[in-house]
Amino acid sequence: MKYLKGILAKLTGMSKVQLAVAVSAAVVSIGTVSMAGYVTYGYEKLPEQMEVAQMIVEEPVIEEPVEVPEEILEEELEIEEILEEELEEVEEEEEIKELSLVGTSMEKDLKIKIQDQKGKLVAGEQFYIEVTFEKSGTKKEYNDHDNDGIIYIKELEAGKYSVTLKEIEGYVIKKGTVSVDVKAKIEYKKVDVTAEIKKENQVNTAVEDTAVKDVPVESTVKDTLPLLESKIKTSTVERKDVDLSNFTKAWASSNVNSATLKLEVSKAPEKPSEPSTPSEPEKPSEQEKPSTPSEPTTPSEPSTPSEPTTPSEPSTPSEQEKPSEPSTPSEQEKPSEPSTPSEPTTPSEPSTPSESTTPSESTTSSESSTPSEPVTSDPVTTTEPTTIAPQNEDEPGGGEDTPVVSAARSIWNRMNSIFTLQVRAAQVTTTSTEKTVSISLPVDVTLYHCDNGASNTYQLTLAKSGDSSIIKSVKWKNTDKSVVSLSATTGESVTLTKKAKGSSNIFAEVTYVCDDKGNTATASVKTTVFVVDMNDKDTVLKDKSGNTLYVDSKAQTPAKLKDYASNDTFYTSPKYTGWQTIDGKVFYYNEEHDPVTGKQVIGGVSYTFADDGSLAQSSGNRGIDVSKYQGNIDWAAVSASGINFAIIRAGYRGSSTGVLVEDPYFKKNIAGATKAGIKVGVYFFTQAITEAEAVEEASMALSLVSGYRLTYPIFIDTEAASNGRANGLSKSQRTAVVKAFCQTVQNGGHKAGIYASKSWFNNQLNASALSNYCIWVAQYSADCTYSGKYDMWQYTSKGSVSGIKGNVDMNISYTGY
Repeated sequence: MKYLKGILAKLTGMSKVQLAVAVSAAVVSIGTVSMAGYVTYGYEKLPEQMEVAQMIVEEPVIEEPVEVPEEILEEELEIEEILEEELEEVEEEEEIKELSLVGTSMEKDLKIKIQDQKGKLVAGEQFYIEVTFEKSGTKKEYNDHDNDGIIYIKELEAGKYSVTLKEIEGYVIKKGTVSVDVKAKIEYKKVDVTAEIKKENQVNTAVEDTAVKDVPVESTVKDTLPLLESKIKTSTVERKDVDLSNFTKAWASSNVNSATLKLEVSKAPEKPSEPSTPSEPEKPSEQEKPSTPSEPTTPSEPSTPSEPTTPSEPSTPSEQEKPSEPSTPSEQEKPSEPSTPSEPTTPSEPSTPSESTTPSESTTSSESSTPSEPVTSDPVTTTEPTTIAPQNEDEPGGGEDTPVVSAARSIWNRMNSIFTLQVRAAQVTTTSTEKTVSISLPVDVTLYHCDNGASNTYQLTLAKSGDSSIIKSVKWKNTDKSVVSLSATTGESVTLTKKAKGSSNIFAEVTYVCDDKGNTATASVKTTVFVVDMNDKDTVLKDKSGNTLYVDSKAQTPAKLKDYASNDTFYTSPKYTGWQTIDGKVFYYNEEHDPVTGKQVIGGVSYTFADDGSLAQSSGNRGIDVSKYQGNIDWAAVSASGINFAIIRAGYRGSSTGVLVEDPYFKKNIAGATKAGIKVGVYFFTQAITEAEAVEEASMALSLVSGYRLTYPIFIDTEAASNGRANGLSKSQRTAVVKAFCQTVQNGGHKAGIYASKSWFNNQLNASALSNYCIWVAQYSADCTYSGKYDMWQYTSKGSVSGIKGNVDMNISYTGY
């Protein structure tokens, strides 16, 4: 048994080619092993055929590429399931089964399931149970007459029952007694039927899956447009043909890194030149010497001589220097008239005693007085004056000064004092000057890794503020030349150009004069350059003709700036034909790739399209319903062809035995449709003959859709079946079954609906009792003429949709799902 288990485990993981080779080897091996005596005595006596078989087993098989027919690929899922089941059966045969009883009740019934330690039904054995009605103590024995692991008892009195499993050889009873409440009235709640759900390879599908479409083709309408296959035609565009005008430009941060450069100069002032000392006024000759007044006056308060000598043309002092007018002396105070010199003289050429001089010009003694604000010259340019000393009496013409000379000397000496103080103050003061300039670069610069000059280059300029005359040179340094290149190494600006994604530090090193001796120093500022991909997720790429570009060949996803760096090829705006869904709207494109408008008949169905070509809501949403009969489906192509929703068969109850069977393509279909963005619902083909069975069917559907998001309802599909066990139900019985299914679905948290043909609703169901559920009517006609309330219409079983081979049922939904 272990040997068989090992073989099955290996077969499960093999491809079709490997499986074929293994089977061939097994056949040869079995045939040769049957030859008497050869295996017993070893390999040395093996016939030629056995040697070949041994070679196949031991030597590795080198697989060559083999084109496997499509029909084999479609059967792969079924073959794998068969192998899995066989492997499980082998494992179960090796293990000792631990048996447990599970009991449930719907309405005056009792279902006893014999399960193993894995929760699976134990089939193939004749089990016996003893049932005791606790109220009366009545006991009765039942057996699993069909060996399916389920014992079902009907028409029991409501109450508590005890059930005991009798011992059976080869099994260990883990839980052999259970207590079950037999319910008097059915509750429309989900029950656990997981152990009862079968795979198709476990049943005879020829007698179990026998639904019959009984929808006649009543009429057709002549098409106004041919039904075209839904296609999308695009052409490729290389990167070089992409319009770069709207790309994000390279940019710099507004924050800066800066440094301040200084040149400091300490400077002494120029020493003022020695002022020329005014020479002392010449003494007048004896003949010219004026008579001395008995009491000469001071410059501030001069006593006017009796008859002062007035210079012929005295110079007038400036407004600041002009002395106040002296009072005129009385006649008695006038001195004797001195001799009058012919012309007054300047300090460099002393005037006669009758004239006094100021630092700037000479004035007459009679008009001189102390100036209110003497004016000094610039101390830097004016030489230091000397004080006028009194005349020496021994010198010719010496003796006491005349009042005019005395007054002039007093004024001159006072002005000299002020001037001397100013010169000395200027001599002790030094001058200090400073030149500064601030330099800066942005903290960072971003370049983009693309082919657009405005995006991958940036002119970086050293910003300066202040006295830039102290700057002698600027040098640029780059820490990573593999990321960015510089257009120059010197100068006040450089052009940065991207080379590869990454970052690099750029330094501007500035040499400048730092002192008055001509010495230099250096300072630097830095900017960090980042080279990155475009990160714009909103701006759409276009070609140079202005057409929108796409990243996929079906032109479903517009290309954005962020896609430029990661794609070498883009696709042009598509040319559509047939049904298409674009931005949530449905369109139909004719042979000229133009969307149609107005009222149109396509594939025997009338539609109304808006002015923009979108399908009017009053025309409903287009959908399909599928099962295993559509095989493998390309759900992306289905979505692209304008299909809005899909109703997927979850499973069915067998027409003959009533077994619950899962559709082998259910999980693949619901996952594929959901991934493609198609709204989904499910349907279950019923053969329930009681409300209890309808609750089980609804429970199975609820279990299968767990984990999936449904938009449309869970429908019960009620229609005829070939030799169907439910064909003989009355109208009221069938209606009760349908209601039990729908109520259980709704109690399980989902929308519920009923699928049937127009004639079935009219003749086999009490439709008025089902109006609370979604009604999906099948009528193959130009228009749906069902008089009752309906939400969906199946208008043909011979539809054609991209992504599905062969015919498919087509539907229109008028709901807001």
